[in-house]
Amino acid sequence: MLAARDETLVFVLGDLRYYVRFGFSVEAAAAFESDYAGPFFQLRRLATGGIGAGRVRYPAAFAALGT
Repeated sequence: MLAARDETLVFVLGDLRYYVRFGFSVEAAAAFESDYAGPFFQLRRLATGGIGAGRVRYPAAFAALGT
């Protein structure tokens, strides 16, 4: 669905054992800064090229959920 919308990157926070089966990787996400960077911050590239690094910001409502 996201690839059909021409999205190139998808980030998740979650269980490594679950998301790895869908192609997500902590190593791929390491090039991106985030307040949530760490062992559960993962990236899946949906297309080649695109953004190689940067800062990922989640909406304020996400932070309101707590940790």
